[in-house]
Amino acid sequence: MLRKPTRQFDVRLQVKRPDTPRPLPEKPRPLNPFMPVSDIAMAQWKREVARLQVSPMQGKVLIDKTLTVTGEREFRKKFWPVRLVQWAIKWGTLTLVRPNPWKLTVPQRIASLPLRYEYAYGGQNRIDAGDKWVKRVPKRHRLTIEQRVAHPDKDAPPVRQAVAHDVCEPNPLGLGYAQPWWIKTAKIKAIPAPQIANAGHLPTAGLFWQALRGRLKPGKPQHAKPFEPVGFGIRAKTHPERRALLGTVDEAFIKSDRWLPDDFDFAIWNAAPVDQQTDFLRGDEIIELTNLCAPDTPGAIADAKGNTVLRLAQPGHLPYILVRFKEGSIGELSAQLDTVLIDPEQRQVCCVWRAVVATTPAVRVLEARMVDKADIAAFDTPTAATATVPAPAETTHG
Repeated sequence: MLRKPTRQFDVRLQVKRPDTPRPLPEKPRPLNPFMPVSDIAMAQWKREVARLQVSPMQGKVLIDKTLTVTGEREFRKKFWPVRLVQWAIKWGTLTLVRPNPWKLTVPQRIASLPLRYEYAYGGQNRIDAGDKWVKRVPKRHRLTIEQRVAHPDKDAPPVRQAVAHDVCEPNPLGLGYAQPWWIKTAKIKAIPAPQIANAGHLPTAGLFWQALRGRLKPGKPQHAKPFEPVGFGIRAKTHPERRALLGTVDEAFIKSDRWLPDDFDFAIWNAAPVDQQTDFLRGDEIIELTNLCAPDTPGAIADAKGNTVLRLAQPGHLPYILVRFKEGSIGELSAQLDTVLIDPEQRQVCCVWRAVVATTPAVRVLEARMVDKADIAAFDTPTAATATVPAPAETTHG
């Protein structure tokens, strides 16, 4: 919970390599081995060593993601006298000026919010057969017979079957998604606005109005980012970004005996958002969570701005597989850390290490073992992994 409710705050995930000591300068030597080093040279060397010891080399930042959380608010149509004046302006200028009839209310103060995609941008617009405004649905927006037959609710009672249905594919569960036909048909006066958005790119009434008019340009970050479904949790397999990696599933593939399409991309199994994917982790990374845990979480501190910050250091353990082959030989197989699951609410961090075993030669026994990273001289690090933060029960700021 927040120590003090606020209208909006940032939540942040950062994953970085640990800092490393800087190389120290060699101790000064006298020109003559039988003479001592001058006091001045020795003092300069000690000062330089002291300076380097307190300023280690910063580890590489692998993931740095910040989202902004707001209290409840909504896109609301302005009062009718205001809209009447705007209507007069619109037609008085022969539609050259089109005043925005929508406003965005001030966020309510909140102490916590579940970090789930239900509170990010998204949603769906639907009119069922039993709705009182079903007769007002324009013909071009009604589902075709083929679409109604294929609809997930085709077996629902007749009054609950969809007549018109438009969905935000990346996030059907979210807030703020609206189409002009739906607003007009259902006479919508207010639409809940997203409460989770990209930091620095919050949706506005102006952008919402441009979206309804089809004026947003996807190539511009200032237009696209406010209306992106964002979060720290996994993406469903049906998410367009993951679905595109499935490859071509056509009639030829269906009739073939191939297991996977030729253009299948194994990155489809990376369920985390793209900005939470990185190279294989080594197991000694530093994870920093800002406003993603309760203020009373053990180890959490409050920074100068009042944010709750929790830093976690992975222990540096390296699991490996001892392989005993049927023919009698023994080998070692390295495992790679490819997934980290962080649940701040449950105060748990789950690390998933994976190893690939060849089918030949035949294996008799596999033994999972572990060493400490500090005990080995070298570690081979390949290139692909996923770091995922599933939706905690609550995210807090304080």
